[in-house]
Amino acid sequence: MEETKMELNAVVTDWLNRMESDNSKVSYFKSLDTFAKMTFKISALPEMNEAHWMNLKPSDVRNNFIEPLQRQGLQNSTIKYYIRVIRSFVTHMERFKDFSQLIDLSYIKISCLETRNISDDTVSRAKLGASEFYEFIEWLKEERFTGRNADLGNKYALAAEFMFKTASRLTAVFKKVRWADIVWEGDSYHNFGWNAYILDKGNKVNKKAIPSSLYDRIYKEFYHGDRTEPVFKDISSQMFSRLTSEYGELVGKEYVPHSIKVGAGTEYYNRTQDLVRTMEFLDHEDPKTTLKYIRLGDDRTKQGGYVLSLDVDKDKLEDLSKEQLISIIKGDDAMAMAIAREAENRHYAEGLIVEQ
Repeated sequence: MEETKMELNAVVTDWLNRMESDNSKVSYFKSLDTFAKMTFKISALPEMNEAHWMNLKPSDVRNNFIEPLQRQGLQNSTIKYYIRVIRSFVTHMERFKDFSQLIDLSYIKISCLETRNISDDTVSRAKLGASEFYEFIEWLKEERFTGRNADLGNKYALAAEFMFKTASRLTAVFKKVRWADIVWEGDSYHNFGWNAYILDKGNKVNKKAIPSSLYDRIYKEFYHGDRTEPVFKDISSQMFSRLTSEYGELVGKEYVPHSIKVGAGTEYYNRTQDLVRTMEFLDHEDPKTTLKYIRLGDDRTKQGGYVLSLDVDKDKLEDLSKEQLISIIKGDDAMAMAIAREAENRHYAEGLIVEQ
């Protein structure tokens, strides 16, 4: 049912006020605000007017909104969410005849706000596994930046390492982590260390343990004496996105910043074989989401029917030489970590597990 005349900014307010929760209001406002600023090239949402919508074309959405967000490393699922929110706003505009008669809102929803051509990035984009990740780090430090800009390579490498070891998104790391968000504290087992409290999507705060060696290197490189400053204020998230894509082109892979989180999740699962812990590490609430990240592969020797049909003749393990056992252990990171942990727990050895 069409309603009486209303100014466009009032339509925005009316749309938001129909949301059931404050979190939804914040999320929907942010989505529309981001879309309007990027697509219509305005500095603030109140500047949005009818002419912007009347002249909107599919290429405007693609060139000004979708592709820039992809270059920034946003997941395609997040971009699809933004567009679904914008479709909701356009649907709400249809309630008011002054807009429905003036603007072809059906065309906007069908043609301009189409999401079927936006792929699922967790499937199509390559992951940066541990070995590829550390090659990326070395490229940043040793090849990409040289001469007077050599220190920039180290800065971007440290930011990448922070993202990998906390499985955190680009925007959260570059824009929301301040020095005051990183604190020294203990756990219930009396283990002490650095924890970063990272504000992420939906105003969710994720607690991330940071190795002391990594914190010390970041502190030395970035800290300027002000704990209210963003940790990585010296470098640019946009440049980081470009560097990730540039390295991907160099090695023939489609890398984006989110590839780092996907690779971190896969590596963590491979080392722990613990889906619940991996979900926690990746800040997921649904195991189906985690399974998209960890890229299990199709090794039939690790599949259910095969595994359940096998057993180990433990007595015959004694026939293996020390050299053979060491060779096997060194060839499997997950096995090496499990053995090292057990050896330290049994007090057979110390210092087997070290921070990278």
